[in-house]
Amino acid sequence: MPPKNLASATPKRAATTPAASKAPKRTASTTTVGPQAAKRAKSVTLPVSSDSETESPSIISKATTVVKNLVTPKSITRRKKNNDSDDDEDDVSDDAQVFSRGFFRALGPATDAYYNKQANLIRLQCAEYDREKDMVEAKIRLIDSRKAWLMALRESEAKYTGQARLQFRKARADEAAEGIMLIEKELKTIELSTAKYEHDIEIMRRELADRKEQAEESEEN
Repeated sequence: MPPKNLASATPKRAATTPAASKAPKRTASTTTVGPQAAKRAKSVTLPVSSDSETESPSIISKATTVVKNLVTPKSITRRKKNNDSDDDEDDVSDDAQVFSRGFFRALGPATDAYYNKQANLIRLQCAEYDREKDMVEAKIRLIDSRKAWLMALRESEAKYTGQARLQFRKARADEAAEGIMLIEKELKTIELSTAKYEHDIEIMRRELADRKEQAEESEEN
């Protein structure tokens, strides 16, 4: 006969704990994860054909400089011509500077003499004006003195009579003649100085005209 109860016949297994039977659940991490970096594309190197190969610019410039600086008979002649032209320009500039310095040095004394003569001309004009003024003042004084002399002569003549009046008149006439001689002498001195002044003015005018002609000729040349 079969057993009545299989459960009773088989031994019971020991009950397992929940912690041992079940695996612990994973919890979502609270830490934030940044965006992932983009993957780099693989660089592909293309084969360079022999036809497209070119030299670097530095090599080309160096080669060009070497070619330009090649020492040849033509380059030597060209450099010599350039140096000669530079030397000629320097010589011309030096000559111009020397000429200008010499010209102004030579012109200095002539300029000083010209301005000195102009100053002398002005002084002579002032002297002429002063002489004319002195002549006018002298004539005025002469007229005044004559008037005073005539008035005094009349008053004096009234005191004398007969022979005494004649002697008085003769004495006064002699004094007047001496005064007139002195005045005429002074007038002659003034006339001589005026003539000398006019002569000096004429000489200075001629020299000024000659200098102007020389300056015009030098400018034309």
